[in-house]
Amino acid sequence: MRQCEEIPVNRRLLWLVAPIVMTALVACDPTTEDTNGSAGGTATTTEGVEISLGTGSGGNFNEGIMSASVGAASLSAGGTTTVSVNIVDVSSDNALYSGTPVEVEFDSQCAASGKATFSNPTVITSTGIASTTYQAEGCYGDDTISAKYTTATAAVTISVSPADVNSIGFSALSASSIAYGNSSTEAQPNLSVVVFLLQDARGNPVEGQTVSFEISSTDTNNGVALSNSSDISDSEGLVETRVNAGTAAANLRVVATFSPSVGSAIATQSPAIAVNTGPADWDSFIVGPDTCAVAKAYNIFNLTAQITAVAADRHNNPVADGTEISFWTESGRIEPSCQTTSGSCSATWWSGGGTTLDEGGALGLSTIVAYTVGEDSFVELTMKNGLYDVGETIIAAPEMFHDYDFDLAYDAGQDTYVDYDNSGTYDASNGGIYRGGLCSAAALAAGHCGEESVLVWDSTRITRSTTFMALTPSDSGNWDVTTAAGGAQTFSVAVSDLNGNHPPAGTTLTATSDTVDIEVLNGASPNYCPGGPGSHQFFVRVKPKAADGASSPVKLSVSAGGEVTLDYSATATDDD
Repeated sequence: MRQCEEIPVNRRLLWLVAPIVMTALVACDPTTEDTNGSAGGTATTTEGVEISLGTGSGGNFNEGIMSASVGAASLSAGGTTTVSVNIVDVSSDNALYSGTPVEVEFDSQCAASGKATFSNPTVITSTGIASTTYQAEGCYGDDTISAKYTTATAAVTISVSPADVNSIGFSALSASSIAYGNSSTEAQPNLSVVVFLLQDARGNPVEGQTVSFEISSTDTNNGVALSNSSDISDSEGLVETRVNAGTAAANLRVVATFSPSVGSAIATQSPAIAVNTGPADWDSFIVGPDTCAVAKAYNIFNLTAQITAVAADRHNNPVADGTEISFWTESGRIEPSCQTTSGSCSATWWSGGGTTLDEGGALGLSTIVAYTVGEDSFVELTMKNGLYDVGETIIAAPEMFHDYDFDLAYDAGQDTYVDYDNSGTYDASNGGIYRGGLCSAAALAAGHCGEESVLVWDSTRITRSTTFMALTPSDSGNWDVTTAAGGAQTFSVAVSDLNGNHPPAGTTLTATSDTVDIEVLNGASPNYCPGGPGSHQFFVRVKPKAADGASSPVKLSVSAGGEVTLDYSATATDDD
């Protein structure tokens, strides 16, 4: 019977495909058997002669056994030995066979797996002896070598010494930057697989040797742990361990050490691994649009704005790539979610549908909420250990609500909220309890810590601007401007949309006249954020060309979104 043991699958492929799953395959010690399960037996040649394989001949014939020149000694790593088998004529009292040539095949499990070779795996002979040279090429331990002619077999087991380890080196690292243990994504996991390589003096991989691992860090490792403290090198000379992140930042390396039974230990280390990405915290999450007033969006469907959410952890490092950010809006429609890259992502908002009134009764506004699973913020005052400790200030996230009128306060009966803690009521505060994954053992024991997560969120508002703009003169609706003789006068014009909201960014005012020198003193309107009620003031300077006391027409044109222009009239009168 062959003895079997579990050996790991190819680790270099494993962590590239699925670093969390470790699968074991069943493989066997390097032992071969014939198809009948034992060595020996007879076979018939093409001439009808019954033959058998073994050692010796005549009365000293040993059926099913072959010889190796190494004898009972171990074969050195990479060494060679001659293996031989005698072919005897059973009907001639086991005399050496000398008839028609027969073809003897040599094999072993190490040879079958590419870890040993034969100088001639097939030997054709009529002398009654078949010999070949076996060479170990990465094989170690027991290897049973077999010789076979049809149904006649013979075998010998040799022991191959493992190669001496000459060097240990770093081989591969699945990730140099990983997320906290409570904040992994598919794009940025919370573990890293570290692989090292054992080689002999000839540069060949060394199998079957034990390597130990430990974490090296200049400061506390904050809960980082290794999946295994040692490993046995596989057929490719590889050993590996997995770095599992803790719940706080850390910088570390993995040291791998091989300790031979005789001589000094040799060691190497991995490149630096940073545990530097946690979940979003409350005071590091914000959302905003690329434009806070979308031109014509009150009147035309499917005009767009890009809504961008930015999320960072408590160290203000970007959250892990692939973090899911969700969105809600009261007006128009918005993509339900996006996944972050470098701590931010954007969703498209489209105009359409009705709008709700804000707290002042304004129309044409749309509130947008972005949210994700994160944790409360806190201010370290005592231990500076990256954890929440008793007595430190908590900056808590209130429960998320849909602020329909954007008054920045939860209005029962009007706004809707997400009951994240399932309390049945809206909770504006956390009751002095920290919610997150950075709770110290002392704070937990003192009852200062709650759930390990909370919804972090932010809201913004955009204006769905009307197609046309409204102009209002600074002088109570009076468009007449009077100047002194030969002098100049400045007046202002307020521009808003027809719902009384700020105009879109880039709205401009132009002023022309055939008889008056006229100039708009300031440029286009900025991006007023958040969107809402208000106007942009333009300042216009007029100076009559002649001091004749005549009224002169002035043309004011306002553009909204750079396309729609409306004309107004004013007069400038030079009074003596």
